[in-house]
Amino acid sequence: SDMFTTLDICSLNMHTGRGRMVKYGGASAFIIRGRSTQEIKSLSLPAGVLLKAEPEVTGFQAQDGDIILLVTDGITDCIKDMAGVCEEIIKSGKRTTAEICTELIKRAKEYQNGACRDDCLAVGVRIFEKV
Repeated sequence: SDMFTTLDICSLNMHTGRGRMVKYGGASAFIIRGRSTQEIKSLSLPAGVLLKAEPEVTGFQAQDGDIILLVTDGITDCIKDMAGVCEEIIKSGKRTTAEICTELIKRAKEYQNGACRDDCLAVGVRIFEKV
């Protein structure tokens, strides 16, 4: 039987703020900046599907206060407008990475009548400028 896996790698130069998101398939990643959300999509195949699959690499410039958010497809499959939902959560007053991730998982469960049909994982990292 064949095996494959999705893979997200986020590398960030902590001196310049320049980052790269390396994705082998999988759900979109998001950068929350203030009250807006940028989606980083991937059209690449998961690792292991093809012998010589290439990842999709997206560059970005991180800023003080940004949240880099990684989620599984268990969340994005049931929350179709992730950027809009993230912005709605921020406007509601939930601003810590833990609050945002917890609310996303809660909403994913609600959209699926209380029980996730697939894994629901949300991980957020907030970027702080050194002063």
